[in-house]
Amino acid sequence: MKETCKTVVALILGLMAATILMLLVNLLPDKNMKQHIAESVKVMEQEQDYHEVIPGMISSRLDNFTDSIMLVSSAHKADTGLIDRTMNAYRVLYEGKTPSETLAAYGKGDTGYSVSPYSRYWHGYQVILKPLLLFFNYQEIRYLNMCLQFLLMVGITMEMVKKKMELYIVPYLIMLFSLMPFSIGLSLQFSSVFYIANIAVFVLLKWFDTIKEKKSFFLFFLIVGMLTSFMDFLTYPLVTLGVPIVFYFLLMEKKNLLYNVIKVVKYSAIWAVGYIGMWSGKWVIGSILLRKNIITDAIDALLNRTSSETAETSFTHWSVIEKNADAMFSTPIKLLFLGTMLILLVVLIGKTIRDRKNYFTNWHYLLIACMPIAWYIVAANHSYMHFWFTYRELSILIFAVLIWESVNVKQSIKIHSIKGEKDEKANSL
Repeated sequence: MKETCKTVVALILGLMAATILMLLVNLLPDKNMKQHIAESVKVMEQEQDYHEVIPGMISSRLDNFTDSIMLVSSAHKADTGLIDRTMNAYRVLYEGKTPSETLAAYGKGDTGYSVSPYSRYWHGYQVILKPLLLFFNYQEIRYLNMCLQFLLMVGITMEMVKKKMELYIVPYLIMLFSLMPFSIGLSLQFSSVFYIANIAVFVLLKWFDTIKEKKSFFLFFLIVGMLTSFMDFLTYPLVTLGVPIVFYFLLMEKKNLLYNVIKVVKYSAIWAVGYIGMWSGKWVIGSILLRKNIITDAIDALLNRTSSETAETSFTHWSVIEKNADAMFSTPIKLLFLGTMLILLVVLIGKTIRDRKNYFTNWHYLLIACMPIAWYIVAANHSYMHFWFTYRELSILIFAVLIWESVNVKQSIKIHSIKGEKDEKANSL
């Protein structure tokens, strides 16, 4: 009951904070932002909507389509009231032009555009992007983005060394490689989830004991879910649950399977409450403040994203999984993942045979590994149409499987070491 009350309070406070933040950033002047959009035109004209960093490798594709929408929407200050432009988050449109072409036209001062409300999302990225556009153009923001992401990865690795988690660094790095980090660094659209997931991991590594002492892990996962809904444009959001929850179990070191399974289910549900609660809260707040129903439009879009058909064709859940797996494993990450998995498996089998003890435990990690499959079933339409970036959800599977093996190997080494010490003491008597 106590946790339920705290959850409700946290959601209400989160919705209030989100509304206030969005209102504040929409007060910022747009002159410098428009100037920096003009400086960004050349990049979009060269790359267009869907530039592949590595030509022919679809998993390296940038989503300049959405980046253009984000940039122009952030720079454009609709000639309406503060509440109206904040809640409606108007999108600039030119007839017959794609988003990258729209950015180019807008940057060149073409005033022959119309605007359309894009109110079903929070557009929380504007809290960061609008201030950045006051000082930087798209190229400079990309550069800063890559630097910050690199520093965050280094910081997490250093914290893992401090926590004596060296054995888990390789699985963590392979998970990062599977996300195609250089593409994420060049794409605003893909960066929100990367930051939320990795900052959540850093917080766990740095302040795990404090959170544990205050019994606040449910609040932690609730807030992560809320932040994901606030900041993300529906890219690969489950990574903000799957990766931090693996680190939670690594730091908790509980061996009771039932306890761990219950925690997986509990914290996944709490993350979902935060994610869905924050998203639907935008629809409710928007409808109240705008005095019009935006809930119907949002629900229609949601039902479309969870259907098993597109305008052109219908598909099966298996074909959704297959398309995403092809995008993930059509790169060298397949060899890196399978090679590491095989090495760890051979070590684990060898130790099991030698010690005549079953080291195949910690099965809750494999439950976490199934999360992407569940997501593809629920968000079938979205994952089928946008497989070239939703494939990143499979990084959870890669990470959880490698961690499962690594934890069992570490456990076998520890048990063997204790047994050796006991035998040594017995022989010395």
